[in-house]
Amino acid sequence: MKEKENAPLDSAKSSGATDNQIFKDNNFIAAMQSEIQTLEKSFKGNSVTTIKHTEILSTLLEQIQRIDFREEVGFTDESQKLSKKHYLVSSIENILEIAHENNWGICRNHDFIYLYNGAYWSVFDNAEFENFLGQSAERMGIDKYDARLYSFRQQLFKQFLSVANLPKPTQSDDVVLVNLGNGTFEISKDKQVLRAADRRDFITYQLPFNYDQTATCPLFMNYLNTV
Repeated sequence: MKEKENAPLDSAKSSGATDNQIFKDNNFIAAMQSEIQTLEKSFKGNSVTTIKHTEILSTLLEQIQRIDFREEVGFTDESQKLSKKHYLVSSIENILEIAHENNWGICRNHDFIYLYNGAYWSVFDNAEFENFLGQSAERMGIDKYDARLYSFRQQLFKQFLSVANLPKPTQSDDVVLVNLGNGTFEISKDKQVLRAADRRDFITYQLPFNYDQTATCPLFMNYLNTV
């Protein structure tokens, strides 16, 4: 058993490696593994808590409640009649309001639907979103035979497209934004600062690590000192 355990060491020695070189290599690997574990713990502990994009609409749907459409549109006289336009406009406004309260976002950009989870935007399937709109309308109290009718869902979708457009912001050539696990790092000629993620930046990615102002790079510096 001991012979097998010592085999890699014996092999390294036979290839010309000294005990000192092997010791340094093992220390380097151990240091690398330790730093990786430290980074993983830091990322899990300091990242901004967000919801998965695939869970946004199902969670939002659970929060939608039955509403009084007459009250929503300001009708106080019983002679005033609700029409389809009142249902369409009020339904979409209610959905967007609930999303905003959760720091989520739903928008259209170049005929694509995007969802914002509090950290970054991600594209979403149009057909699935149209189905979500119909389910939401039904939960608000719209008759199920209207809410499930394909033409009504299409009208809900078109109403959403008309009010939820979010054009891509004009980005200055002098500013670079890097979206990280704990915020957006903004780099310009005047400053380098970490700030909270902002939906108006329309960033569609998030790098899987945090910004740490006190971080060092001992492995890289050690490498430079050995070459």
